Amino acid sequence: MTELIPVLLYHSVSKRDDDPFAVTPETFKRHVEAITASGRTPLTVSEIADGLRGLRRLPERSVGITFDDGFADTVDAVDLLEREGLRSTVYITTGFVGSADMISERQLEHLAARRDVVELGAHTITHPYLDELPLWAAEDEVRASKAALEQMIGRPVGSFAYPHGAHDARVRELVITSGYRSAAAVKNAMSHADDDPWAVARWTVRSTTGGDDVDRFLMGGLAPLAWEGERLRTKAYRGLRRARRRLRSAHDASLDGTPRGILPEAPNRDEASTAAAQFSVVVTTCADAAAAVRCVSTIRARAGGRLEVIVVENRPAKSDVHEALDAAFGHDRTVRYVEEPTPGLSRARNAGLAAATGSIVAFIDDDVVVDDRWLEALRSAFAAHPEAACVTGRIEPLELSTRAQSLLEQYAAFGKGLTPRVYRLDAPPEDIPLFPYTAGHFGSGANMAFRREALLQLGGFDPCLGAGTPARGAEDLDISIRLILGGQTLVYEPRAIVRHHHLDTMSALYRKVFSYGIGLGAFIFKTLATGPNRARLIRLIPAAIRYLLSSSSRKNAAKDRDFPRQLDLIEWAGMLVGPIAYARSRWLGMVNRWAELVRRNTRAVAPAATGPVWSGELELSNPSLEIKLPLTESGAAFAEARLLIRVLGEPVGFVQTPVSSGTLDLRRALQAMDATVRERVERQLAANGPPSLADLVAKRHHGVASPANRNADYGGPLVSVIVCTRNRPRGLLRCLHSIQRLRYPNLEFLIIDNAPADDSTKELVLDLASKDHRVRYVREERPGLSVARNRGLREARGEFIAYTDDDVRVDPLWVDAILRGFRRRPDVGCVTGLVATASLERRAEQYFDARVGWSSSCQQRLFESSAGRGDSRLHPYAPGVFGTGANVAFRRRAIDAIGGFDESLGAGSPTCGGEDLDAFVRLLRSGQALTYEPAALVWHEHRVEEKDLQQQMYCYGKGLSAYMCKFLFARATSREVTGRLLVGALHAGRLARRSRAAANRSGVARGLLRMELRGWLAGPWAYFRARGRQDRAHVRAVAP
Repeated sequence: MTELIPVLLYHSVSKRDDDPFAVTPETFKRHVEAITASGRTPLTVSEIADGLRGLRRLPERSVGITFDDGFADTVDAVDLLEREGLRSTVYITTGFVGSADMISERQLEHLAARRDVVELGAHTITHPYLDELPLWAAEDEVRASKAALEQMIGRPVGSFAYPHGAHDARVRELVITSGYRSAAAVKNAMSHADDDPWAVARWTVRSTTGGDDVDRFLMGGLAPLAWEGERLRTKAYRGLRRARRRLRSAHDASLDGTPRGILPEAPNRDEASTAAAQFSVVVTTCADAAAAVRCVSTIRARAGGRLEVIVVENRPAKSDVHEALDAAFGHDRTVRYVEEPTPGLSRARNAGLAAATGSIVAFIDDDVVVDDRWLEALRSAFAAHPEAACVTGRIEPLELSTRAQSLLEQYAAFGKGLTPRVYRLDAPPEDIPLFPYTAGHFGSGANMAFRREALLQLGGFDPCLGAGTPARGAEDLDISIRLILGGQTLVYEPRAIVRHHHLDTMSALYRKVFSYGIGLGAFIFKTLATGPNRARLIRLIPAAIRYLLSSSSRKNAAKDRDFPRQLDLIEWAGMLVGPIAYARSRWLGMVNRWAELVRRNTRAVAPAATGPVWSGELELSNPSLEIKLPLTESGAAFAEARLLIRVLGEPVGFVQTPVSSGTLDLRRALQAMDATVRERVERQLAANGPPSLADLVAKRHHGVASPANRNADYGGPLVSVIVCTRNRPRGLLRCLHSIQRLRYPNLEFLIIDNAPADDSTKELVLDLASKDHRVRYVREERPGLSVARNRGLREARGEFIAYTDDDVRVDPLWVDAILRGFRRRPDVGCVTGLVATASLERRAEQYFDARVGWSSSCQQRLFESSAGRGDSRLHPYAPGVFGTGANVAFRRRAIDAIGGFDESLGAGSPTCGGEDLDAFVRLLRSGQALTYEPAALVWHEHRVEEKDLQQQMYCYGKGLSAYMCKFLFARATSREVTGRLLVGALHAGRLARRSRAAANRSGVARGLLRMELRGWLAGPWAYFRARGRQDRAHVRAVAP
C-alpha cells in the first residue's frame, strides 16, 4: 500500500468573512484536535522532501501543516500548534511583510527563534503566477525572496512554495538551482512516498472545512493521490491565464498607443546567462590548491558568475585546497567545496554529482582552462539536441613546449575532430567499425556534461575505474558506452573547448600511457566478465585487433614518423595488466565499502554526551500522572528519561523525553510517542476496554484492569530457571530476588556456580535455599558458560528450561510470556524475549545500549528454518536477530535434540562468546521454530566501567567471528555460508548502526570499535584452539 502523507495548506486563521480561505480560530482548534487524535507525526516540508529523496526515513504515519502568504494571525496559530507538540512550515511573501494584516518583522523574528517547531520558507516577493513570467522575472521572484528572507531571519532558507501552486518545468528547475531543499505545490491532492520533493502536494483548507473534513483527509479521503508530472487540465488553465494576460496587455496598449509586452524586458540580461543557472560544474582535484583555484577562476571569469561550481577534493588529508578556495572565493556562495576521502576519480565525480543542484552537470579536471564560449557551446548543444543525455567537447593543449607534450597530443588525439557528431545505438556511424566499443571517439572525462537525471539513472561513474584506483582510467569510456547501450544519445560539440595542461616530461608520459593501457584492459575485462553485452564485444575482437594495427585508424593516423613505437608497447603491456588491476580494484572497492560502514558505525554508536538518562517503565493500566525521579549515584539530576511503555504487561515501545525539575510528566511522555508506539497503545487499549490514549493524556481516566496474574497458569508444567554465575555474588543476589518474585508458581531455580574462586556464591545460595525450597545450588568445576548451561540442563527436572544471567533482573511476568510463546505452535522449540537496559547513567552504559540495540523491538516474531517474509538474506545465520542468551528458554526435547550448547563457544572458553547464536542456528536448522516474545522481559545491567566494556566488546567480536568460523568450515554448511560472506559483511554494518543514542564520535568510541575488531581477528584462532582443547579432553563438539 502506498504510504500517505497528508499535507494541509492554511492561509489566514481569522474571522474574515470576505476571504474563502480564512479559517476561524475556533474551527482551527477543532482541526488541531483532529490532527492530534490521528497520531500522525508532524514534519516540515523539507523533512518530507528529504524522506521522498531517501535522505531520511519517514515515520509510518506523518503529516505536514503549512501556512502560505504570511498573515499576522499565523503567529497565534503556530503558538497553538506548539502547545500541542505540532510542527509546521510557514511560507512568507517577503514583499508583503509589514503590510496591513500581514506579519511584521518583529513577529517574523519571533517565529525564527522557534526553529525547532516551525520552518520558514520563501513565497516570492509579490505573489505572482510564476509560470506566466519570463525567466528573468521568475528568477528575481524566486532568488530575491530567498535572499530577503534570509536577511530578515539570519539563517538559510531551504523551502519554497509556488504562489497559487502555479509552476512549470522551467520554474521548478529554477527553484532547484536557487539552492532550495524542497518546494511545495498545491494540487489539492494527497502526497505519498513517490511524490515530487520539488512539488509536494498539499490540500487547501477553506473557510467551510470542518473538523470532520480534516479527519477524513487524514484518513486518506477527500483528495486523490498526487500525480506525476502535469495534468492536461493544469496545462490548459495555464494557457488560458497566459492568453488573458496577453489580451489585457493588448487592451492597455490600445488605450495609450504604447506597445507593451507582458512584462518589460530584463535590463542587461540575456537568455544564455539565465540558462547558465541550470548548470553545475564539478571540478575534481587531489591536493593541488593552486590548480584548483586557477581552474575555478577561469570558469568564473569566462563562463559568467551565474552557475554553480563544486570543487571535489579526493583524499583531502593534509591539504590546503579548502583554505585556498575559501580565501579566493569565500564571498561567492556559488563556489562549494566537497570532500571525498576514498581514493578514486570516479568516486570524486560521483560525490560532485550528488552535491550538484543543476539539471545539467559538467565535469572537468583541475588541469584544464575553459574557453570563453565553453558554457555557451554546451548550452547550445543541449538546446539543439533535447534528446541528448551527454555532450562532450574538444580538448586542446594549453601548450606544446616539450617533446613529451607533443607526443601525448599525438598519442591521445584529444581533439576528436572539428565536426559535431551525434552517437546513437540505432544509428551507428559507418566510419567506426567497433561502435560503440571504440576508445577515443566520444570524448574525454576532462570535458563532459550530462543531464543529471540520466547520469543518476546509470548509477554514475564506475568507482572501480578511473585514476586513483588500480584500474587507473577508462571511467569516461565506460560511462559513454553504458549511456549509448542504454539507448541514450551522446553529442560531440567541438566548440565546447577546454585547454589541457599536458605532462611535460618523458617519464611522466610513459607512466600516463601505461595507465591508459591498464584502464583500457580493465574496461575490456569488466565488460567480458560482468557486462550483459559481452557477446557483442567478443564478436568485435578481430576487428579491434585490425584497428589497433592499422596505420589508417584514427588512433594511429595522428602519429608522425618519429613517433616512438615503445609507447605502443607500453600501452599494450598496460592492457595485459588491466584484468588483474580491475579485479584488484573490485576487491578494494568492497573493502572501501566495508571501511565506510565501519566509519559510519563509529559515528552512529558513540554515546551522546547528553548526561545521565533515567531508564524505567510506564504501565498504562495504572499510570502515575507524575513520577518523581531519584538522583543519580553522583547526586545529579536526570535530564532525560527513557520509558518502556506497557499496556497490561505488554511492551509496546520506548519513548525518550526530557525531565523537568526531577519530575516526569505522563502527558509529556505520551506526547513523545511516535506513530508506531501510539498505534500499538491504542490497539491494546481498544482490546482491553477504556480508556483511550486521549483520555489518559487529558487525565480523564486513571487506568484499566490490572495486569496482575494475567497469564498465570497454576496447573501448568514445571519450568526450570537456570542462572549461571562466576564470582559475582552481588549481582547474583539482585537477579535471585527478581526471579523469586515471578508470578508463575510451578518453578525451580538452579544456580550453577561455575569454577568459583571461593565459597561466597555457595554461601549466598544455600542461605536462600534454606528459605525457598525452589532454589538449588550446583557447583561445576570446569570453566565455561556453555559447560555450566549444559550442567544445568542435566540437573533440571522441568519440561521447559529458561536461562538468564546474573547481571539481569527478570520481569514478574517473564515465565508467563515464555509459556505463551511455546503455546503459539507445537514446533516452537525456543523462546527469546526483550532485553531492556536497566541503567543509562554512565557513558559506558549508553555506548553499549546504542551499540547492541537489544531494546529496539517490541514486535512479536516467529522464525522458521526457511527464510520467511521480512527475514534477513543471511537467515538463519544473521546475528542479533533472534535474541540473546541472557533471555532464552527451550523446550526440553528441543535442546536435547541438538545436543545442548557447544562447549567450544561461550564465555569462559577461548572464544569468549557465540554459544547462544550457535544454538539458535542449530535449532532452526533442525526444523524447529523460534519465537521472539517481547513480553518475556528482562532488564540487563550493562558494564559501568569503560575498561570492563572494552573487554566485553573484545569478547563480543571474538565470539561472533568464532561462531561464523564454525559454520564456515563445517562440511554441512560451508558452501551455504561462503555464498553469503559479502552479505554478512554488509549485515554486520547495518547491525552496528542500530543506535538510539545521539551520535558523538569520541576517543572512547573509536577505542571500543578497535577492541571489537581485534576480537573479530582473534576469533577464528580462538575457535580452533577451543576445538583442540575439546579433542584433547575427549569432549564431543556439537556439529552444526
